[in-house]
Amino acid sequence: LVRKVSETPEMFPRKAGIPQKRPLY
Repeated sequence: LVRKVSETPEMFPRKAGIPQKRPLY
């Protein structure tokens, strides 16, 4: 899921607490 979040930040909004430019790990 780390790669998907970094590649497609649009799927995870900022409300989830996930930054768009920085990956989860």
